[in-house]
Amino acid sequence: MAYAFNNIALIGKYRDSDVDETLMALSIFLDELGCDHVFDESSADIANKPHLKTATRAEIGAQCDLAIIVGGDGSLLHTARSLARYEVPLLGINRGRLGFLVDISPNEMASRRYQNHRLIPLVKHGYRRPNHLE
Repeated sequence: MAYAFNNIALIGKYRDSDVDETLMALSIFLDELGCDHVFDESSADIANKPHLKTATRAEIGAQCDLAIIVGGDGSLLHTARSLARYEVPLLGINRGRLGFLVDISPNEMASRRYQNHRLIPLVKHGYRRPNHLE
């Protein structure tokens, strides 16, 4: 069974303004794909854009089908801990150093060649949950 993503959360590394550009590029990208999305409250504060649609972690857990984390492995693990009870799938965009757990590099995210972008099939078609997780 395929799971589609109807509402996506964007979460940046806590108190790190270096993730702002990637978060805003993601927001534009999702707008162009027609995807609803919200920013984690602290991420919207970092971006210094009060007009952004925001949500608390509890709201993200209850309302979002996917959380995209911009940061490093620590940011991904912190978000996983806060959203674990909601079973929200996570996708990481690396803004850390090594990125063992995060999936996409910022250079790949910056690519405007959308037809080849790895996020498009994920966002448009969702994912299949492996049998061992059901």
